[in-house]
Amino acid sequence: MTEQNAVNDLAELVLHEGFILDHASNMVTTIHVDFRMPDERSPIGALVKYSKTEYAVEHSETIQLTRPPYFRKKGETLIYDEGEGRVVKQTIVRRDAPSAVQDEWLQSLDDAVEEAAESLNMTVLSKGITMKDATITDTDEITIEWGNKDFWLYCTAMEPTSDAQTRALLESLEPNYDHRSYIPSARTFAQMLGRAYVEHYGAPYDAEDPMDHKVGGVFVGNTYHCKIGVFHGPVVYVDDPFAVCNSAMAAQNSMVRMMMPIFVKHKDYSDQREYRFVIPDKAEHEADSKIMPATPLLLAAVGKHGVSKGPMVVPDFHIPNDGDGDN
Repeated sequence: MTEQNAVNDLAELVLHEGFILDHASNMVTTIHVDFRMPDERSPIGALVKYSKTEYAVEHSETIQLTRPPYFRKKGETLIYDEGEGRVVKQTIVRRDAPSAVQDEWLQSLDDAVEEAAESLNMTVLSKGITMKDATITDTDEITIEWGNKDFWLYCTAMEPTSDAQTRALLESLEPNYDHRSYIPSARTFAQMLGRAYVEHYGAPYDAEDPMDHKVGGVFVGNTYHCKIGVFHGPVVYVDDPFAVCNSAMAAQNSMVRMMMPIFVKHKDYSDQREYRFVIPDKAEHEADSKIMPATPLLLAAVGKHGVSKGPMVVPDFHIPNDGDGDN
């Protein structure tokens, strides 16, 4: 199965984890996504965030959120990625040069020989300039970008499970990244990240759709809530990001079209074991990054090494057969 076809055949994992209402009645929804192939979905345990000690969330009590273009301009070692949120496909086309163009090239060469000889006070008695298989090379380039103004990213890493993975991850970072913050539960952190975002910047989406309320199956009314969604999941590393993203953008599943490209990177970056938190927000901002204060609830979602209770449980999906009803 090629990577391009893999998107269409992939049973993508999209788990709607539910929602909460914060104190101001904003609706905070979290969605876990995993676009890795099913046989590559290693368990997701604790997460780590490497940084300089002074910028660690538990010390600075802030976190930095970034738009995809930020990583194309800044960052150290593998953190810098000119292909972040952007894929490029170049096609080189060679074709025979038209006879008129070949004649022009031959004349230019003839003139150059005459000029060189004249400058050296030499006389050219004969010239035998010929041209064989003259071709013109054109380069066609297709660029696809996404998320430039639509998403905020917070990037962490899945905690390494071996010494080799730890060494590879550290080698992908700057040596002065001397601190690691631990996130025991990706789900809890996603929820608290959304609540912190709404507290400081407001909910990105207005209260347009009603929420139905029923008691004992009887409709009792609607309420309206401003909303924020936080998507979180592991990055997928592939040989050809352009093929995968181009295929994803043509997928029937709207979730794949919208979110998969933001979770795809080239295999050159696989040592980072990246796990992302993505906040959709189309509001205009002047900068590609911003420093957000960490609320007490968000700080509480950052723990100590070893406090994780184990991998995040992802329940099996049950598709009822005909006649199963709601069972």
